Order: sequence, then C-alpha cells, then structure tokens
Amino acid sequence: MRSPRRTTPAPARSSRDLPPHLVKTKRSLPASAFPQWFFLRANRSLFPFSKQSFSLASSGSIQGRPRAAYSLRIVAVRLLAPEDGRPGLFDFSGNRPLASLCPLRSPLDRPPESERKTMSHITRKRLLALGLVTVLFPVSALAHETKCPYCKMDVVQDTKEIDNEVILRYGNKRIEYRCVLCALAQAKTKYTGDVTIVAPSTIKGKPLNLKRVDGEWTAPGGAVFVYQKGSHAVCQDIYRAATDKEAAEAWIKTKGSTEAKILTLKEMLELSK
Repeated sequence: MRSPRRTTPAPARSSRDLPPHLVKTKRSLPASAFPQWFFLRANRSLFPFSKQSFSLASSGSIQGRPRAAYSLRIVAVRLLAPEDGRPGLFDFSGNRPLASLCPLRSPLDRPPESERKTMSHITRKRLLALGLVTVLFPVSALAHETKCPYCKMDVVQDTKEIDNEVILRYGNKRIEYRCVLCALAQAKTKYTGDVTIVAPSTIKGKPLNLKRVDGEWTAPGGAVFVYQKGSHAVCQDIYRAATDKEAAEAWIKTKGSTEAKILTLKEMLELSK
C-alpha cells in the first residue's frame, strides 16, 4: 500500500520578498506573522493588513485614510495564506470567501492587462470630462461673473448678507443688470413688450417684482425706491428698492446717506434714461 504523499509547507516569507511597489508600510512584516497577512487592493496599490487591523480596514479606512480618499472603489481583499491552505477572495463587507470567483492569481502578481486597461480607460474619460468642463464653462462662467448690458460694468454678485443682482425677464430671456435703474432704462428703450424686473430689496431674500403689462407699470403695494445721485460704482447701494418707506429710511440710515431721496416707481421711471 502506497503511503500518503507528504507535502512540506512553504516557508514563511518576509517583507523583503515583496516587490518594492507592494511595500506600503515602514514596518517590516515578521516572518512568523506573514501567512496571516491580508492584501487589500485599492486603486493600483496593494496594502498589507494583519488580521488585527483587517476589521479596521473593512470599517472604512485604509492605513488611517478614509475610503473616500481613493478615486476608485476597493476591488477585493486577497488572502495570502489562509488557514485552510487555499488562496481565496474575500468579500469586503463580511469577510466571506467567494468560492465562485476562481481561479485566483497570487496577490503578489501585478493586475492583469484587462484591469490595467480598464483603469487607464477610466482615467482618460475623467480627464476628457474635465477638459470639456474647462472649455464649455470657463472660470469666469463658473464664478458667475457677467457685464451689465446697459452700463457695461460688472454685475455686483449677491452676498450672504444682501442681494444685489437685478433680473429682467422678457419672454424666454433672463438678463442680469447692475442696478434697478439700468434695468428700467433698458426696458424703456430696448424691450417694448411685457417685462418683469426682479429688483433686490433692502432685505435679503425678499426681492420686488416690477411688472409692465400692456404698457402699464406696477409694483407691490407700498414699494418705494432709494435714490441718490452719485458714482455708478456704488449704484447697488444708492439705487435700491424697498418694501415700504420705513425700510427705505432704515437703509439710508445704515449707509449714512445725507442726500438720498425716497421715490415711487413712477419717479424712478422718469429718472431712468
């Protein structure tokens, strides 16, 4: 009777046996513990983990860094030398071996050509998308900067404290202006039909809708306007809509204006040129 064939277990390997691109820790891996080490594939790198640190890795961090720090999702956990002596692929969520996924190459191998091509393809697509965004939406557009079509100065952007952008709606058009006086002036000279001007008031988030329908201008009841002659560089302050006279007076006091007037919509239309 033939005696059973004896197999000699492979000697434990140390970190010096690893290719340089796989050594991701300054600590050397003790030879006695090396068969107990896992290898976690994230992006293009393999990260060694001991059994003790594997639970931390599966909870969402890789060597102290969150999983979100990696651009590609974690593919799998590869077990170098499990207790049963067979290499296996482990589910990242539950540490369960996926027996259906075989054959499994050694975790020391480089990714296959197909996997490298996939990663390269994803990188190219992302770079192409970034290039298209840069071309289609330049920095000035992303910053939401535009010129007032009437005075040709920059439209003053809204802030956390106060709204500044004046919007004129004419049909399907939505046009931004530097101040309410610019919008009223162009509505009189260029847009002869029905229009709506959304004028920022003295209160954040409470603009006033000024409408012209069939040639008749209307404003919300009690609405008035702060008007003061001065530089157009500060027109968002000296030409400002207000919900009522009290709000206009409070605005004038806050800005320290001494020559400001409180006007009606009709008077503002007469001043706009």
